Order: sequence, then C-alpha cells, then structure tokens
Amino acid sequence: MPHYLDKKNLICPFLRIMDPDVVREREQAVLKTGKEWSSYFLFPTRMLDGMRDRGQLPVGYSDVLRERGGDTPLVICRAHREPDYVAVLSGVTHNLAKPRWFFPEAPVIVLRWDGRVQTTRKGGSMVDLTSMGAIQDLAEL
Repeated sequence: MPHYLDKKNLICPFLRIMDPDVVREREQAVLKTGKEWSSYFLFPTRMLDGMRDRGQLPVGYSDVLRERGGDTPLVICRAHREPDYVAVLSGVTHNLAKPRWFFPEAPVIVLRWDGRVQTTRKGGSMVDLTSMGAIQDLAEL
C-alpha cells in the first residue's frame, strides 16, 4: 500500500488531531522496524484461519468471507469510538491503560471487501470489554 497511498492517509485524521504525540511516537517506533504503521485495523486473515485450524476459534476469516461475501469487513477504524491506546515502550506494546477518550456511541468506520466505506454503531468497545475480538467484529460490523 505505501506505493499507492500517501503515508499520512494510513492514520485516522481524528486520531492524529486528538492524540498527535502518541501518533508521532508510534510512527517513530514502527519506522525503526522498517515497517509502516496504520491506525486502521486490517483483519489478520491467515492468523484467524490458523487459530480456527488449531481449534482456538470456532470460525476463521475465510469462513466469514464465504458467508458474508463482499459485505465482510476488510479494515475498520475505532478511533472515533475509543483511542488506539498504545504505549510505546521499546517498540509498540499494546497497553490496556485508561484511554484518553471514550465515545461508545460513536460509529466504527468499515471498509468492506466490495469497496464500500460505511459507518456503523454496531460492535462493542475494547475499553468496556464489550468487544471480544476480531471474530465478533467480523460477525457484527
């Protein structure tokens, strides 16, 4: 994607405005690894299918894609609902620290396989533990 997109478009504009210091720190930490960082969540398709194959999940990404087709979420952004609350400690480490904002009524932005970009108020939140993970997001969003 970096060859087709301006790098600034890989970060949600809302997140960049609300938490510029964290965005800057995270971008710098990931750059040291030689990779690009995006604030958008791209479903880890192979990982989810692998977890299904090992019996860790009841279904994998390919199962949901087969069932939902073009309506399947490809990328989601939760920044308007809750922050991407990540601590930068010798790289990027997920941290369930208290978020800087929490708007549970705000929409999640969804890019679907068929190219539609939509907002939805479905789905839970990681902050209040009503979001149980990627499979729930695939089913609900």
